[in-house]
Amino acid sequence: MNETGRLRAGRVLAWLLSAATLLVAAQLMVQCADIYLTGTSPANLTPGGVLISSIFSRESIAEHFSRMAWSVWLWLALLAAVLVVGQPKDASALRAPTENRLAILRRRVEATPEMRGEQKKRRQIIMICVCACAVCAAAMALYMVNLENFASRDLEQTVGRMVIHTAPWAVVALAVIAAAEILCGTSMEREIALAQKAEKRPPAPKKAENEQARSLLRVALYAAAIVMLAAGVMNGGMRDVLVKAVNICTECIGLG
Repeated sequence: MNETGRLRAGRVLAWLLSAATLLVAAQLMVQCADIYLTGTSPANLTPGGVLISSIFSRESIAEHFSRMAWSVWLWLALLAAVLVVGQPKDASALRAPTENRLAILRRRVEATPEMRGEQKKRRQIIMICVCACAVCAAAMALYMVNLENFASRDLEQTVGRMVIHTAPWAVVALAVIAAAEILCGTSMEREIALAQKAEKRPPAPKKAENEQARSLLRVALYAAAIVMLAAGVMNGGMRDVLVKAVNICTECIGLG
């Protein structure tokens, strides 16, 4: 497989891995909610309202989590595929993070309209992501600030309802953030490719260094250091340091 094919396969596998991650998270939430709803169902209660078996028993958890084992194995397989496909052929193929490479290229080349267009796209993606996350946070906050949702003294039932009403919004926010991160990364890769073809920026003229000022500053620092050392010796600071050093060696470390 050539380098172009590896890059395309890597992108496809990265998207699949992201989707599998969301799938595992969603299934985990569903199974946790199902464990709670099954444990608090009338079938698990005596006529007096006492639980027949524990809600979060080992058997119940093992049974529910075994239903989502296939998605975990799928996620592990995709992770291994991403690591194998993304493995560089040699050490020279290792590259700095995309943000660092882009920052270095921006200092060396003149920005083109296409590069500015990619930057504008990323700002729009980030704004959409922020707005979507704000909507999800507002929906969760509306439920949390409604005191009627927490009026019951049954803690497990209250927490269960809270999870059922807020977890979907959290999943949506995480999905939006993951999609925005992938889209921004793809946009930065395109801007890097454009920057590599852009016109080089002329080097900035080197500023003349004032050697005299640097020498004066160095002399002033040396003089200040000598004055402070002399002041420490005169006010007994050297003896205090010696006494503390002796105490540390004899009392703490145990020498002598």
